[in-house]
Amino acid sequence: MSDDEGYDEVEDLLDQSSRSRNLSTFNVSGWDNDDDGIEKDPNPHETPDKELLWAAEHSVIQVVRKIVEQNPELVHARDKDGYTPLHRACYNDHVDIVKYLLMNGARHDAQTNERWQPLHSACRWNSLKCAAALISFGADINAKTDGGITPLHLAAQQQEGKHLIQLLLSQPEIKGSEINSGNDTPIDIARRSGRLEKYFEVLDPCFV
Repeated sequence: MSDDEGYDEVEDLLDQSSRSRNLSTFNVSGWDNDDDGIEKDPNPHETPDKELLWAAEHSVIQVVRKIVEQNPELVHARDKDGYTPLHRACYNDHVDIVKYLLMNGARHDAQTNERWQPLHSACRWNSLKCAAALISFGADINAKTDGGITPLHLAAQQQEGKHLIQLLLSQPEIKGSEINSGNDTPIDIARRSGRLEKYFEVLDPCFV
């Protein structure tokens, strides 16, 4: 099969998926409403690498598989902000795609331009299953962004982040008192968010 024929097949899959799921109105929480300066690509289907980023974000597993089968190196594709398909799949807890990408060579420690790793993305959007999968593949639970933000800082700001905090604090290597560039520890953020401080106290009183 030629590259053109292979890409035509990907486009056919996209057409089928769009018709069945009405993706033109599909709301992607954590991407459409992102407040971290990430802009949506106005031409997400222009090239195979853009197509893969889009498909990972929108959980179109058939397209993800087809593109990766045709060009395995595209698991390392990046958008202009440095986000990879693995980062994108974490926004809506698309754990099947996360596992598929990891098993096909995607790097769990890939960094964006601001040094966000996929685990940061999972914790920013309370994607518990994706976070667990990333940790099982060796993701650094104490990784810091340019702003000194760890996954635990991000989990602590989630109103429904109880299970995510428990997952992170259950890891033997967790550093629960790291300070970000705003001079906040995760427990400081949890106190301000209102409902999660007690989970830090119950799981490990030394953090408070």
